[in-house]
Amino acid sequence: GLVYFVDGTGGRDLYPVGPPIAGSQITYAAQHGAMLIVASPTAITFQFVNVAGSVIDTYTLTKLLAAKNWVYLPLVGLSPN
Repeated sequence: GLVYFVDGTGGRDLYPVGPPIAGSQITYAAQHGAMLIVASPTAITFQFVNVAGSVIDTYTLTKLLAAKNWVYLPLVGLSPN
């Protein structure tokens, strides 16, 4: 199935999260944070990290198809840390 993330903890005041919609895996509204995405030729890992530096959740997709079937997107605004 299709995996997607909603990350809305970037700056405005936080508010309580309502009931999760069908298919939701996790909800979190305790602290602000951001999605850290690390990509390699064989996998891409998504981590939600709060402002305290704690990793709240991690999800990894691994390469299962031949390279010709992958879509490569440009990486913008990356910094080493």
